[in-house]
Amino acid sequence: MDRLVGSYLMTPVDQTQFAGEGVGGNCVQASVASILDLPLSAVPHFLEAAPTPSEWELAFWDWCEERGIGLIRRSGEWIFDGYYLASGPSPRGVNHMVVYRDGVLAHDPHPSRAGVLEVRQTWVLAPLDPAAIRLRTAVSA
Repeated sequence: MDRLVGSYLMTPVDQTQFAGEGVGGNCVQASVASILDLPLSAVPHFLEAAPTPSEWELAFWDWCEERGIGLIRRSGEWIFDGYYLASGPSPRGVNHMVVYRDGVLAHDPHPSRAGVLEVRQTWVLAPLDPAAIRLRTAVSA
């Protein structure tokens, strides 16, 4: 089900793999798919796409850059107007990523919907070339 918050539409996507089941959870994949309004299959499971699981973040940055998306990452909670990613410890005792909007949990891809106990990292996705968005919008209008 799509969620319309303000003038922004987000389609929540749920994770299909969970930490502790012999694989790494795919909360990052599901959260990114949600924000970009993509199916889960269109976004890689970055833990598995990276040469080693500890390098998942580099795989994430590279994937975004290839698509003209920049990442702004800040330690702690940074309240941003719009959808953004937030990560921190989950009630299940693992690091977890969710979608926030305006400082409020917008979507937790885990079935518990419990979110994170504390936002330790904030990730904002931004266009590398804002003019390209303007041009695409003008062409499609």
